Amino acid sequence: MTVSADLLIGVALLYFAAINGVTWLAFATDKAAAQQGHWRVAESTLLLFN
Repeated sequence: MTVSADLLIGVALLYFAAINGVTWLAFATDKAAAQQGHWRVAESTLLLFN
């Protein structure tokens, strides 16, 4: 692989890791709110990340 291909793969992996982290955080926030009886994250928001 060339340097540009390695860079592209690295950027793609970083992007997917960031998206997964944001998604996990949104679902964790929703679950914590549900357990405490607080307002929940909108389903449309969760589906946007999913």
